[in-house]
Amino acid sequence: MVVIRSLLDFMLPRICPACGNKLTADEEIICEECFAKIKLPDKKYLSIEYAEKFGSDHYVDQFRPLFIFEKESPVQALLHHLKYKRRFTVGKFLGKLIALNMSGFISEWKPDLITPVPLHRIKKAERGFNQTDYIVRGLGSSSGIAYNLKILERTRYTSTQTFLHKEERIKNVKGAFRVKKNEEIKNKAVLLVDDVITTGATTNEAAKALKSAGAIRVCAVSAAAL
Repeated sequence: MVVIRSLLDFMLPRICPACGNKLTADEEIICEECFAKIKLPDKKYLSIEYAEKFGSDHYVDQFRPLFIFEKESPVQALLHHLKYKRRFTVGKFLGKLIALNMSGFISEWKPDLITPVPLHRIKKAERGFNQTDYIVRGLGSSSGIAYNLKILERTRYTSTQTFLHKEERIKNVKGAFRVKKNEEIKNKAVLLVDDVITTGATTNEAAKALKSAGAIRVCAVSAAAL
């Protein structure tokens, strides 16, 4: 595999999305130097973040981000290339990392299926894809857990959450999701995936829809969290 990749890299060099340097045959998607700069969440961070984002409602039973999001960081570069430059291999790579780095947690959660937080059909049509779908594909393929990209539907178009405060975000996405077929998740544990979780408002509302439709447990993972 390394020999084949070396030959391909000679003809069409792969570039690290964070620093722009050429990747070696042993490096996948991002160079080792940039990867080493990424911040990982510790137990204290996870405890505080869960309490702040999901502790009051408990629609999300457990929550784990892969990385901590920082501006001008390698994480931001990875997500930018996935979302805006259509580098879908980045999404699958992030899903693979979630499967590898969270294997213990995922085994404890015992999810029956994996599903992404969906985009509204208009926004998906404008962009052409949902970037989180590719993270789910990578996670499902690497973990062996079944995934379904069409469990949830975003029923109304919502304005961007980027410039809204937490209370405004909660109001903006209230009632924005529904489960298409309740029987597909009834009495099942669902692993809900998003690319970035900021305040948790969107993830929480999606989890609420899953619980209302009969899911017995909803755990959330993301490529990054603020």
